[in-house]
Amino acid sequence: MYLVAHDSMQGREAGEIGNVKMTNYIAAELARIGLEPGGDNGTYFQTVPMVRRRADSTSSLRVGNEDLAVFTDFAPLRPTSSLRSGTRLSAAQASTVYGGRAGDTTISLSPDQVTGKIVVLDAPLGSDGKPTAVYATPTGLSLSRFPTAAAVAVAGLDFVSAATKASLRGRGNGLSVRTENPPLTLLISRDAAVKLMGAPLESLRPGAEGRTASARIGFLDQPVTAPARNV
Repeated sequence: MYLVAHDSMQGREAGEIGNVKMTNYIAAELARIGLEPGGDNGTYFQTVPMVRRRADSTSSLRVGNEDLAVFTDFAPLRPTSSLRSGTRLSAAQASTVYGGRAGDTTISLSPDQVTGKIVVLDAPLGSDGKPTAVYATPTGLSLSRFPTAAAVAVAGLDFVSAATKASLRGRGNGLSVRTENPPLTLLISRDAAVKLMGAPLESLRPGAEGRTASARIGFLDQPVTAPARNV
């Protein structure tokens, strides 16, 4: 444990040389005690196809004649192992529909109501009954409920911390190979939600249709500097 945590391993971040050094060390120890390799091509390693991914700062979302500002009115969410969302939305005329409150499992919309549309959701509620900045689990649940939507947009951007807003701008790890095309996920401001739906969210019933929007939202991927791998 001392060697794995040593400064020479440079933090061991996946996709960086420190990860390679650490996995080489672990593999050498496995070989020393005689464990049979079970990785790729007879090695001890499983290489993960990884990229460094950040939101494209030129992403655009337009409602009527008004442009919404990226990172102020909307912010795309990077896909993760727990939030299996898409990486791109490109639509000249995307319809919008109100899906209720994120995390509310009592609301049901048919595929015809959401397919190819931007599903706008109110911010989830915390244990105190007030809107919360904890969005990952409710957004993931919404993805599973609206798998044919073009995008899922949760009106929770006003509630997240400054640190979270900074992380939305920053880069993170992502898989370079995807076998599916799930909906893009967005955090949007309350004001942006009203503009998309054309009315305050509290005045709407789930299934209500809003305004059309044009969108070009995505991420920029860069290769990692070293192989990312498991042992």
